[in-house]
Amino acid sequence: MPLVTNLISDNVDDLDNDPSTDQYINLFYFDMNANFPGKSLPTPLAEITFSTSTQEVDPITGEPVTTAVNFSSSERATGYEFLGESTKLTAQLFNLDVDGNGEVGAFSDGLMVIRHLFGTAFQGEALTDSAISNDSPHWDDQEPWIPVANNIDALMYLF
Repeated sequence: MPLVTNLISDNVDDLDNDPSTDQYINLFYFDMNANFPGKSLPTPLAEITFSTSTQEVDPITGEPVTTAVNFSSSERATGYEFLGESTKLTAQLFNLDVDGNGEVGAFSDGLMVIRHLFGTAFQGEALTDSAISNDSPHWDDQEPWIPVANNIDALMYLF
């Protein structure tokens, strides 16, 4: 049975060489049976949800506020690589792009939002069936309706 732990720490030693980041999450995975990670590759090792600044626009520059998310690895299992690509999150006022493809579509995002509002009639695969865009980052997910439903639920908190 693998041991998986995480710990949020202050980035006082600037481990990612980015002075704009102030915390890091230390993920630790240990498996005595050498069955890392126990799934076919590639596979996600973690899903992380966090909050960013509530400020959407820098009051001095007028530019959108961004949050840097950097990924790095200090140690890896023998024979494995770590593929971590840093990204910047940009604050947005409101966005109906629930499938994450960068575009809002009436017959994709809009249809999935309406389906979700119907509740149990469109649970699971029925939520995204013939509606999720093929350029969505969730298109190839085994269960793409989960992140889409989470994105729709997040919209509900805005109202």
